[in-house]
Amino acid sequence: MAGSQNNETLLYPIDHMSQVAAQILVNASTARLSHDTAWGDLQTYIANTFAPEWQTIVINLIKPYMDHLRSSYDWQIDLASAIFDATDLITGTDKNIANQFDAQYHGHHGF
Repeated sequence: MAGSQNNETLLYPIDHMSQVAAQILVNASTARLSHDTAWGDLQTYIANTFAPEWQTIVINLIKPYMDHLRSSYDWQIDLASAIFDATDLITGTDKNIANQFDAQYHGHHGF
């Protein structure tokens, strides 16, 4: 209908959002730690087994991939943080609206 208002309630699954964010954070943090350990081990292996003239060459070939992979874990951690921030904002906004409503209409009968 033209001119009608949409009075649907918009619900956010705060608990589910928090669970998803926590799982992303755990998985990405674990993967990043594993990645950093593997990268350190690989650099040590290269330093101990490759001829000195090849060490820098090999590291320079692998490093862009390793940096890109690590940045993907950092991005996932940032995503989890943004989801947590969103749930905090939603919860805070809901509480603020409820508090303002209570303050405005407290003591008035018929509302």
